[in-house]
Order: sequence, then structure tokens, then C-alpha cells
Amino acid sequence: MSDLKKFATLYPEAPDSRRNMILRESAKLFYEKGYSKTTARDIGAAVGMLNGSIFYYFPSKGHILAAVINEAMSRGERVVHQALAEAPPDPRDRFETLIRTHLVLLCREDSRYAHLVANSEWKHVPEELRHSLRRLNESYRKVWWQIMDELDEIGLLRLPRNVLYRFCVGGLNWTGRSQVDKSPEAINEIVRQIRKLVLCDC
Repeated sequence: MSDLKKFATLYPEAPDSRRNMILRESAKLFYEKGYSKTTARDIGAAVGMLNGSIFYYFPSKGHILAAVINEAMSRGERVVHQALAEAPPDPRDRFETLIRTHLVLLCREDSRYAHLVANSEWKHVPEELRHSLRRLNESYRKVWWQIMDELDEIGLLRLPRNVLYRFCVGGLNWTGRSQVDKSPEAINEIVRQIRKLVLCDC
């Protein structure tokens, strides 16, 4: 089973409810136009609603942005945990699984915009809505730290963990934004190259 097909079973598309339609279309608009330039009218038009009707589901545009990011981070973390639970126990395989899953999250059409917006539009999230998002981010960071600790214990890290984390996550996020070829073969090649760069066993 290809990485993308396997991912589809782990991360099924959200039900096509009005709320989910608003989140999906808003994520795409926030990514393409930027949060500041996206209007309620734009969102309403994208989902076939009057612009004022979207506020029946969310109190403000800032709440929509926070919900987009929360949904992406929550569902993404569940996918990562499930993928790691099914991965071989060798830390090198777990590291590859973590990289691959992170990248696939950024390549699949129905999830990529929300994850990219989480990076590009964070500054626009209202301060009072950031606490739960920070907790999700910290929880995901701990997954990386756990696997890096496992690699460090067997002497495989070329870089300090804080540098490796920033290098991998930042590089993957940029790759997800710019990668044209999203085939499983291309994704696996990126995973192999990252492993070769940062681990001592290659």
C-alpha cells in the first residue's frame, strides 16, 4: 500500500458538514490570500452561504483560524501516533515514519492547507485562543523529542536535538509548501535524504 493510500485510511476526509466545509475552504483561502485579505464574503462564497451565516458556526474570523489550526494539529497528531504504533520498533524506522507522516500531512489535498496555515498565519490567532494550540504543539514536539532521545541513546544523531528538530520540522514545512512531485516515490526519496543527512548510520 502506498504512503498516500495508507494515509487515507488513517486520516479519512472529514464529514461534509457545513462547519467542516467552512474550515476546509477557509484554510485554502487563508493560505492562498492570507488571513488579513480573506473576508467573510470570500468564505461565504466558497461554501455557498451568505457571509453573515458563517458566524452562526463561529463567533469571528479569528475563531475560524484557530479552529482550522486546532483541527489540523489534533487530527495530525492522531495520525502520527497511529503510524508510529504500527512502525517497526527500531528508532531509525520510527524516525523515518515520523518524517514521512509529517510530510504526507502537508501533501494531501484535504489536509495540506490547514497545516501550512498553522505555520504561516499563527500571528493572527487571537491571544485568548492560543493556549490550547500551544499545548497541542508542545505535545507534538514531545513525540519528536522521544524519538530523538531513542536515536541519541544508540549514538546516531549528527546534530544536537534542538537543532535537528528545527532543521527537520522547518525543512519539512517548507518542502510541503514548495514540493511539486507529491508521489509516494518522491516522498520516500526525501525521507531517505533527510535520514542520510542527520543520522550517522548512513
